Amino acid sequence: MSLAAKYDQIVVLAYHEIGAGKWIDEAGFRDQMQLIAATEDLEVVTPSVLLEGILTPPLLLNNLDAGTGSDPLLTRSE
Repeated sequence: MSLAAKYDQIVVLAYHEIGAGKWIDEAGFRDQMQLIAATEDLEVVTPSVLLEGILTPPLLLNNLDAGTGSDPLLTRSE
């Protein structure tokens, strides 16, 4: 996570089951959350926010013509 913060990258944490004998035990999960809270310059996003950013990238939204709602880069002019 510290490398992700340093280089502005994404780290996906997925704990499907938490507890003794599971993917991660409760103490390990709590340690991980404390590390996230203590890491400076680390942005936390939910999967739904990340997916929304992928499906509606700002670049495409900025190209929309406010007057017509169409993308001038995709519209042929005749």
